[in-house]
Amino acid sequence: MQWIKQHKSIMIGSGVILIVLLAAFLFGGPSTSPSPESGIGEPDISEDTTAGDLGTTGKAGVDTTEAFGTVVNGDMDSDKQSESGENTETATTASAQKETIQEAGTEDSKETTTASVTEATTETTTEVTTEAITEQATITCTISISCATILNNMDSLDPAKKDLIPADGVILSETEVTLKEGETVYDALRSACKDAGILVDATYSPVNSSTYVRGIQNIYEFDCGSLSGWKYSVNGVYANYGCSSYILKDGDVIRWNYTCAVNDV
Repeated sequence: MQWIKQHKSIMIGSGVILIVLLAAFLFGGPSTSPSPESGIGEPDISEDTTAGDLGTTGKAGVDTTEAFGTVVNGDMDSDKQSESGENTETATTASAQKETIQEAGTEDSKETTTASVTEATTETTTEVTTEAITEQATITCTISISCATILNNMDSLDPAKKDLIPADGVILSETEVTLKEGETVYDALRSACKDAGILVDATYSPVNSSTYVRGIQNIYEFDCGSLSGWKYSVNGVYANYGCSSYILKDGDVIRWNYTCAVNDV
């Protein structure tokens, strides 16, 4: 033990050197540097090795080409698949557009047909309604014209008019006239006289907003005195306004009488 204590430093130094050498051997490895003398480390190249290497290279080239061809073919297949997919999508899109156009055309056709049917129905309904209204919107009245009062006042009559006075004083006997609903006494007079060929002379008065009958069958106001003229009655009642303002009803009886004095008709 005494010896160990005396040589402790030497033993530690030797251990460190041994560890360093062991580490160098383990991690450094054998030297591969070529030695000019021994020729160690120089590669031995032969024809077989070269041929082998070339063969390997050639085979690798072929394999690489084949592999490249496979990649290319794969890319081509991918392109074809992509094109096929695009064509499919295009066809699908075109089909969808076609269906949309067909649907739009169908809807337009339906709308056009519906519009045509609606118009036709409306026209038919309008025609039927118009015809019904036309048929229902007529009235029938009775009208007559007389100047019989002149027969009692011949001395007051203008001599030039004596030949115009009928023997019984009747210018138009009771006659039915068909009118449109809303028409007036003047419309009835004009229509009846037109059918019978009787002359009517009338004038419109802006002051009264009505038509005034001046003469019938050339027998005028004042022809038989200063108070003479034409008056009308409806259902036996004499109106105090113009004949074009009196709206008739179905069944009304109109009488036109020539008056020579107050209250003589």
